Amino acid sequence: MAHLNIVSLPKHVDQLRILLNHHPFDILALNETRLDATISSDEMRISGYDLVRFDRSRNGGGACIYLRSSLNYINRND
Repeated sequence: MAHLNIVSLPKHVDQLRILLNHHPFDILALNETRLDATISSDEMRISGYDLVRFDRSRNGGGACIYLRSSLNYINRND
């Protein structure tokens, strides 16, 4: 498991793809993603991982978690 303050996921998603290819963490948590409804999950997709998003705004905030697709998990709303 790893956690990063990403400060804009769209700007760094390619670097994360490389990181997870070389260091395949089961769980990667990110904050300051700056994602909102204008950015699709497909654009942020990383092969072999599921994405769970907690958007805020493009001006700041937001978090997400990349979970290895083989993990069993439940996405709770609370």
